[in-house]
Amino acid sequence: MRKVAFSIFLLLSAISLQAQVYTPEFSMLFATPEEEINNRTPTSGVGIFEGNVTNVPDSTLVNFWVPMDGDYCGEHVATIIGGKFRFEKNIRNDVKYCITLTDKNGKWLSDLDDEYHLQPGLELFFYGIPNGTTRISGNRVMCGFWRVENDDPLAMEANEYDDYKRHFIPSYMNEDDKKNRMAKDTVSMWAVRSDEIYEDENDYVDAMYKFMKDKPYSRKYLEEFSKVAYYASYDNNPFRDENLRKARELCLKLPYNQTPIYLALFADDVLNVDDDIEDFKLYDSNGKEHHLTEFNGNGKYKLMEICRKDDSTVMMTRPKSVLDELYKNYSKNLDIVTVNCDYQDVWKSGKYPRDQWNEWNDYNNGLPIIARYTNQFNYVFISPEGKILGFGKHDNLMDKAKQHFAFVK
Repeated sequence: MRKVAFSIFLLLSAISLQAQVYTPEFSMLFATPEEEINNRTPTSGVGIFEGNVTNVPDSTLVNFWVPMDGDYCGEHVATIIGGKFRFEKNIRNDVKYCITLTDKNGKWLSDLDDEYHLQPGLELFFYGIPNGTTRISGNRVMCGFWRVENDDPLAMEANEYDDYKRHFIPSYMNEDDKKNRMAKDTVSMWAVRSDEIYEDENDYVDAMYKFMKDKPYSRKYLEEFSKVAYYASYDNNPFRDENLRKARELCLKLPYNQTPIYLALFADDVLNVDDDIEDFKLYDSNGKEHHLTEFNGNGKYKLMEICRKDDSTVMMTRPKSVLDELYKNYSKNLDIVTVNCDYQDVWKSGKYPRDQWNEWNDYNNGLPIIARYTNQFNYVFISPEGKILGFGKHDNLMDKAKQHFAFVK
């Protein structure tokens, strides 16, 4: 699996900030949310930003970056004098902003080796508060480690995560040590990673797993999880199997629209033709537990469908008439199981009509099954002995059924 390094924009040592765009660090990971998932009414207004920092040179420029068309657009908004700065900006309460520091020539400031450019600590991402004051404090030019305080719930949640990392992840506030070791081992742009780096990242995954396993899903959860998943999936990491197990467990909280992250974590574990089917716990509409393997040995072939009924696009393309025909004409030779991927509460509410054949839900949005079985497919064709015969999509269901089930005419 090819890995992506941190933001390429950091390779540019001198930039013009006005109307400049770039892709921030967290978007280089598996996925970022397309919209603010926290339930809140969007508001806007003037936000006041007051900074009080140490070990930052006078005349350092503070640059404020705003999301725009999938990138960020930045401008110079303040100059640090005597460790203080202040500016005001029109902001929204559901947008994540960014601050960076440069000198008067536009060079990004860092307290690390200037020859090592892959430094995510150069960016401070945060939520502001309209018609209120945001206070920013820190003790180095690596502003990614600064602290942001205001009354916004998103900012307070971010600080909760940050406080945990400061106390329980030894390398979190020593990113310079870690990155200088990594730089020393670098023989190309994309780095030969040392055992020390793997150990640091293993500690990070373990600590964040312990913290996040009892946390509810939120925008911050997704951002923090992306870094956990990024570290967990390095091919050569000796801790990879255990890290992937933890990342996959945390991933179960992600909503259906973040399925690509889950698929990425299972990219090299997808079942193939001739593999035995893997079992999962599934539940019918009465809450009774079922298993995919319970049909094994009954002499019938099996068709497993992956379906999300609360997705109108899926339901528009779903070949319901073909499924009805297969069930009506071939049920002597064929068992059909629809794995419903709706949220657990939607499934239990019975909002959408059940199919007349077996329709079950795994209470995990179907993500483990999607990732393990189908990836980009909708249907799995299975032998009476429980071996995978092939895969199909909505637009070729009948053709694939004829190919894999000799009794279908």
